[in-house]
Amino acid sequence: MGRVSWMNQSTIVQYAARIASSIDRSNFKSIVHISAVPNTDSTNVHLVAITQTGVRMYFTTSYFNQPQARPSILALVHVRLPPGFTATAAPQRPTNIHSAFYGKGSTLLASSQAEDSDMLWCLSTDTFPFQIPLMETQITLGIDGRTWVLTEVSDGEDFGIFGPKNGAAPPKSLPPVVVNQHWLPPKRYVVLSAQGSYLLNQLRPVDQLRQLLLSNGGPDCEEVEAFFKLLREEQACATCLILACSKAASDQEVSEWATRAFFRFGGEAQFAFPVAPDITNMGQVPGGGPNPQYCVL
Repeated sequence: MGRVSWMNQSTIVQYAARIASSIDRSNFKSIVHISAVPNTDSTNVHLVAITQTGVRMYFTTSYFNQPQARPSILALVHVRLPPGFTATAAPQRPTNIHSAFYGKGSTLLASSQAEDSDMLWCLSTDTFPFQIPLMETQITLGIDGRTWVLTEVSDGEDFGIFGPKNGAAPPKSLPPVVVNQHWLPPKRYVVLSAQGSYLLNQLRPVDQLRQLLLSNGGPDCEEVEAFFKLLREEQACATCLILACSKAASDQEVSEWATRAFFRFGGEAQFAFPVAPDITNMGQVPGGGPNPQYCVL
């Protein structure tokens, strides 16, 4: 087995500093986790590396104009900062990351708080797959004991109704959670620590809306209105319809509340003409070949 390409830490830090020039270089050192990115998640990004400060660095192994080619290069194409690096963000930020997980757009970070306790950070783009600029949700959870393992519980139905049939090839990419949340269960994770195991469910937008309606006793509240503004009318209305059309006995009251929210915050019917995306702003992958311009979020 031969080596295709390689990049040492100093080179990674150098490229990352070019992309995020205003960030201290120490944030790009001490990689604690790497994850391969399947082609169902992205055809251009193939590897994610996470540093001790929670910075995620995205790499490609082929030129963007040759997505089906065999790996031939290793190039850093994107840097994404964790919470706490913007002027308007809360001062708390992940530090001392010693264990991490990345999969399907979601990231788990285990941050050491003390010798016998961790803080678990969950970052996800599931709620905002179509937003520009990119946005993420974040939540933290205290963990008793030092985290040993973070992993996702696979239900073996990743392809669902899009799965291979009659020997057909799997889909090139899977739709985001907001598209299939009406039939796919939420993502599940296992956190194994020195004190035991934690079983976690990652709330989908429909779960978030259900919780808001239950917590506030209906849709007549600022939280539900903020949900519509945050997700925008199209996605928020589609999420409302999932609950409004639910036939589950436990959702009878929630279904009525979702219907009221749909008509109160859903806006008026309108027709929008589609606009062709601008694909003229292109940069260069180190080593040659076109790729989207470097950015830091």
